[in-house]
Amino acid sequence: MKRSIIKIVLILIAVLYIIGIICVPFMEPLRFNVFAWIIFAVYLLCAIFICGLLGNKNKQYGATDEEKKEGKISQELLKERNKWFMG
Repeated sequence: MKRSIIKIVLILIAVLYIIGIICVPFMEPLRFNVFAWIIFAVYLLCAIFICGLLGNKNKQYGATDEEKKEGKISQELLKERNKWFMG
């Protein structure tokens, strides 16, 4: 829940800034200020990065039964190999 609220707020700030530059008269000088656009671009990059980090954490990567069997076999082989090196 907190993740979705943070994403919405970050996106909403960017959208409101663009709408403010277009519609609000006292923000009109920012439309032609290069430094303001650079700061906005850095903000957008950070917002995209944070939204990517806060992505859907409910993804489950499960192994099939065959992959589990292969994993167990490889673990046993590694244990046997380690016995030779340790002894």
